[in-house]
Amino acid sequence: MGRPPLRYPETMRGIPLQSVIVWNSTSPPALPLRINSTCGVCNRDLSLDVSHGRYHDEDTWLAVTHCPNTQCSAVLRYMGFNIEGERFTRLYVDPSYEDARLPMSGIDLAPERIQKSYIDTLATLNSGIPSAVATLARKTLEGIVRLSYPNAESLRDRSLFKLIRDLPQSMDLGRPINELALAMRENSKLSAYFDLEQDTDAETARKMVELLEYLIEYLYVIPRRVGGIKRDFD
Repeated sequence: MGRPPLRYPETMRGIPLQSVIVWNSTSPPALPLRINSTCGVCNRDLSLDVSHGRYHDEDTWLAVTHCPNTQCSAVLRYMGFNIEGERFTRLYVDPSYEDARLPMSGIDLAPERIQKSYIDTLATLNSGIPSAVATLARKTLEGIVRLSYPNAESLRDRSLFKLIRDLPQSMDLGRPINELALAMRENSKLSAYFDLEQDTDAETARKMVELLEYLIEYLYVIPRRVGGIKRDFD
């Protein structure tokens, strides 16, 4: 029995066939060699080498590559269908920019290590790998919390849950962080989301990223913007 035909996922969106700018037409069906596209995660305009792509049962072309932006590196999938003559006439990409979760406004105001960790988490979410989001979200959350302590280097052996629990005692962070500290107590429902032994579905992964964005905005974005406005009026 032959392999079942490839079908494009419902999450894929069509892009213009003119996105393929170089073809190898030495033998039909023609093989795309380079595509001009936009990363569905970081929104960078790209020129991608897709010469490694192959036809499946001679009627469906597939190429899987990565965004060359080192701050993103998202997995990008391109599929071509409906061969007429020497070339296919329909081209799809996943993830597409319309479907991807965009980086939060003001992320550039966070510390560099938090920016990178957050972008890695977001790229994993947009690449459709929710099981890996928990690992990266936990890493990002831990980085956010540790950097909020004035003596972060002395806390290497403290667990994430204890760091969050004790953070309101270390500095005045206000009601949102106090509520997070209560919600993240060990064995709570919220803390279970960040347990690396638990399965993570797409909806949970999205909520974890939202939590990170709220914290980044509260701890870094709003204070810096308010400080900038204050300096303007001084």
